[in-house]
Amino acid sequence: MLKPRWEYGSQFHWQGFGADGERGEIPWQTESIQLGCGRDALRGLVNHVTPARLWFPSYLCQELVAPFVGSHLELRVYGHSPLEPCLELSRIPLRPGDAVIVLNYFGIGTRERVLPAEVENVTVIEDHTHDPCSTWARASQADYCFASLRKSIPIPDGAVLWSPKALTLPQSEPAGFHRSAEVQERLSGMLLKSLYLDGYDVPKSTYRELLDRGEQRMADRWISAISPLSRVVVEGFPFEAWRRARRDNFQRLHASLTHSGRFQVLESTDLQDAPFAVVCVFPDAHDRETAQASLIARDVYPSRLWPLEKPVLDGIPVEHVSLSRRTIALPCDGRYGEGDVDRVLDAFAQTDLL
Repeated sequence: MLKPRWEYGSQFHWQGFGADGERGEIPWQTESIQLGCGRDALRGLVNHVTPARLWFPSYLCQELVAPFVGSHLELRVYGHSPLEPCLELSRIPLRPGDAVIVLNYFGIGTRERVLPAEVENVTVIEDHTHDPCSTWARASQADYCFASLRKSIPIPDGAVLWSPKALTLPQSEPAGFHRSAEVQERLSGMLLKSLYLDGYDVPKSTYRELLDRGEQRMADRWISAISPLSRVVVEGFPFEAWRRARRDNFQRLHASLTHSGRFQVLESTDLQDAPFAVVCVFPDAHDRETAQASLIARDVYPSRLWPLEKPVLDGIPVEHVSLSRRTIALPCDGRYGEGDVDRVLDAFAQTDLL
């Protein structure tokens, strides 16, 4: 008889979810295009907009930045991190023709965005990967928005790009090009992980290798359309039901972890937020590494969002590199329920983190 396995975090496994949950209000219900990943969405948009300079926040996944290094674009960094309560675009030395990327960090709340009136012809691009259907995303006033959907729902590939201002979008890839081999590897890894969790004799290294190899190969410089499989899932996915589960899991985890004296928990600014993860900031990198290893030993797999020790662009403040080395993120998506959250809290208690 099979004995199911339990773990919390890490990459998605394939799930037999139905489309009977609440879908809710989708920000891209009007015109949008779906691509293979968030990098594809941003690259396609930048090729379409052709900005004079492209500005990235200093605290950002470097894999999003890397495809633009060595291009004809002038790349700039402006200082911003999840610890800052708001972002005022007026303090960035923007010029006409620039484009600036604004991030909803971990889905923990809307940031005030102030575009200086004296600077016209600046393209504002919002990254809503960490909460694609947030209040902010639904009411966005940006020129363009994108979200890497494969980061928040269980699909092997997929991202969406739309314009709240109904501006023209890039054309989708000719003939619907998509990364068939990469998607097949990632889907195979997801399916094998599902079998592993069900108790089948599947080595963890087997599905991890497939997931990781597919991920690495998706970093090529091609711009891919979303795969047919992921497109079908996205079109019927119960986003609001999963968002509600994410909010509940976040609030339950946050309520207990915020009392720890061992680390700081980042706060959400709005009860309507459905954060991507509970983010814990430790006093130093050693404390973070020790806590992470202890949790992994108990099958809880927090992430680092994001390593900044080797940035692809200069201009990352030292304090942001330090923050990235002290931070772990506990996902709280719709894979999990109340019992899973209780087991995570037990793991924190067993490691004297609570």
